[in-house]
Amino acid sequence: MSVIVETGSSRKVIVKGSPEMISELCSSNVPPNFVETVSSLTQQGLRVIAFASKVLSEEPSLVDLQRDECETNLELLGLLSMENHLKSATTKVILDL
Repeated sequence: MSVIVETGSSRKVIVKGSPEMISELCSSNVPPNFVETVSSLTQQGLRVIAFASKVLSEEPSLVDLQRDECETNLELLGLLSMENHLKSATTKVILDL
């Protein structure tokens, strides 16, 4: 998912998604241990989302802007990892299935 943010005279696209997809859209600043870091987090049962961005030129207008133009040559911002605990009733429901 991408959003375009305008602040004053500058425009920036911010993109979030799976670490695998975002790393493919980034140009050069993905660290060499990126895959290992993501793997370590997911093996701990965490959900992981990656974020990237880039500054957009003032041309073309937002109406004419193509998604491909926004979602290439991005700069990796980082990862967000979240723990998603099961609800207390979930275990019983799974066992009943």
